[in-house]
Amino acid sequence: MRKTVILLAAALVAPAAFAQPAPPPIVPVAQGLDPAALAAARALLEATDFDAQVERSAQLSSQAAFGTMLRTMEQQQQIDFPADLEAELRTILADHMDGFVAELRRTALEDAARVYARYFTAQEIAELQRLQTHPVMVKFQRIAPEVMTELGQIGLAVEAPRMAELDRRMRAAVEGWLARSAELGDAPQS
Repeated sequence: MRKTVILLAAALVAPAAFAQPAPPPIVPVAQGLDPAALAAARALLEATDFDAQVERSAQLSSQAAFGTMLRTMEQQQQIDFPADLEAELRTILADHMDGFVAELRRTALEDAARVYARYFTAQEIAELQRLQTHPVMVKFQRIAPEVMTELGQIGLAVEAPRMAELDRRMRAAVEGWLARSAELGDAPQS
């Protein structure tokens, strides 16, 4: 039983890393960007409380994904995860996300401003700010992390039971590749 719980706990962490899309490349420093568009983008992001939205979304998404994966694993393995261990793992995940958000905050607003400035003129960004500061949009932005987290759980609930098969197939592919490489004499050196 204890070994099963340990393996389940380890499995909860691993799939989450693979389930995330690859990060986009960092937008180059403001080369060729209109300074007015860049300034407008910064103002838009500050007016819409970009930093707080990023933090809230990261925490809600990670905790919800963890919960969905945990429940799926409990159903698959027909085991109840111990409440004290689940609480400890949730605390570890929250601490990890706090560090992630702190690191992200160092450059995220500026990086996001450069993305906006690449796609929109200063006038278009000013119009976006007008739209995004409308009371209905302000409400949406306030509840968006919860809404997006709930919507994301729909797909995660479908994907979670499929993760074991994906893991099995990927491991088999790697093992097959290693075996073929060893036969050809060009296996990677460790």
